[in-house]
Amino acid sequence: MARWQRGLAVGAALVAGAALGFTAYLTVVRVLDAASPAAAPAPTASSTPTATPTGDGTCHWVNLPEDAKPPVAEQAEGLPEARLLTDAVWDCVDDTWVVETRRVETDGAPIGGTAQALYLSPPEGDLVLLYELRTDVQVEVVAFDLAARLAWTARLTGGDGYQVVQIELEDGLVVEDWGAGAVPPLQRWGEGGRVFSVAPVRDLADGTVLWAGYSYRSTVQSLFLYVGDGEFQALAAQRAIGGLLTGGGVDSHGDVGAEVWLDDDGTVAVMLIQRAAGSEFLASAGGTWVVIDLVTDQWRLVEATSLPGGLCGPAEDARVTGTAQSPGALAAVCWTGPESQESVELVVE
Repeated sequence: MARWQRGLAVGAALVAGAALGFTAYLTVVRVLDAASPAAAPAPTASSTPTATPTGDGTCHWVNLPEDAKPPVAEQAEGLPEARLLTDAVWDCVDDTWVVETRRVETDGAPIGGTAQALYLSPPEGDLVLLYELRTDVQVEVVAFDLAARLAWTARLTGGDGYQVVQIELEDGLVVEDWGAGAVPPLQRWGEGGRVFSVAPVRDLADGTVLWAGYSYRSTVQSLFLYVGDGEFQALAAQRAIGGLLTGGGVDSHGDVGAEVWLDDDGTVAVMLIQRAAGSEFLASAGGTWVVIDLVTDQWRLVEATSLPGGLCGPAEDARVTGTAQSPGALAAVCWTGPESQESVELVVE
């Protein structure tokens, strides 16, 4: 299973600089047919976390003699030199390799540069070209699991939100409706169940990986788990959460959704699903707390009886400081009028 090192800020940063798009964007380009742009400035890189090994430990990529390595790939001008991907390359991949994108950026170029590509990157030695990519979107690697030979990449177009697709690294197959029922409905949009604005948060004690789904405002609104081998799992509380949302539950801006507080250790999540008070601007009619023990996947619902008069959400950098049994005071900001908010501390009673 991959060891994720990206934190909450990465997902929020992606949301803040991205736009929703709707077509598959990973184009498998035959390397020998790749076009060459006129300019060749230094490419930029998008690095990713480390992952578990797939090889047998007998191949050391940097020490391979030249005649044992795959040939150098022909690529668009400006991209870094890289080897072709062959079956033998996987024998050399260990937990020090990453998946990354590189692009060539020039003034007036598309958001994806004049060229961009997806690579396997060892700690030393030549890159290995996976696939050249279209340039009408900027591709960033969100996560990968080299043992499963999978990666998840975001397509950025400069606005709110970003589509995330699953890529099978061996053949370039793009899967848009990945995650089955594990990915919460809040993160699916459009025909075919495309997945939007998700990213891994942290490793959990049982070896699973907590993923978060983000709203268009870059706030966490949903959670689910990666359990390895390309499989995702919904939280046990997801059905109850879904029921509250379909019953009219809203977030702090009156949109269908939830507000989420997390602790620093990946052990507790507290969700607040609120009820809007009629047509009055962002006024609250109460809500429900969903307290989730991320260690045991146990959860409980608590009626939120002491909310202020306006809808609330987490304050900047707010965290759960207590336990699943007693989460403690939660720093929040709540609406007091159409253009005013106040800072408060909320308590799960």
